[in-house]
Amino acid sequence: MAKRVIWIVLDSAGIGEEPDADKFGDVGSDTFGHILETYPDAKFDNLTKLGLRAIENTSFYDAATKQDVIGVYGKAQELSNGKDTTTGHWEMDSHRRLSMHLSSRPVVEPSTETRSHPAFRSLQNMARNT
Repeated sequence: MAKRVIWIVLDSAGIGEEPDADKFGDVGSDTFGHILETYPDAKFDNLTKLGLRAIENTSFYDAATKQDVIGVYGKAQELSNGKDTTTGHWEMDSHRRLSMHLSSRPVVEPSTETRSHPAFRSLQNMARNT
């Protein structure tokens, strides 16, 4: 069972627009996708090893990278009706339970591989016990 979690948050490093993008002027948002369009040889080696390119339904998804992933990864969508850093961070940490009561949408949609990873199961157990 994992005893330590390193949570990496990359503000303004988007991986595709959300369904409500039109409400916030975010249509076409895809920071990593646009970087790779402009610099197709960019590798993002460390982030790829942690699972960045293994996230399905992104413009830069690469199934071949899944076999080498050492991290637990997923794509999150804010529950709150707003786009600000503070609220997003609250939803990812201890304030998420409050937000989850306000909507039935999942905070994170993990891949099948992520759901079966021991570290992800440990995170689920820790969340249940808090």
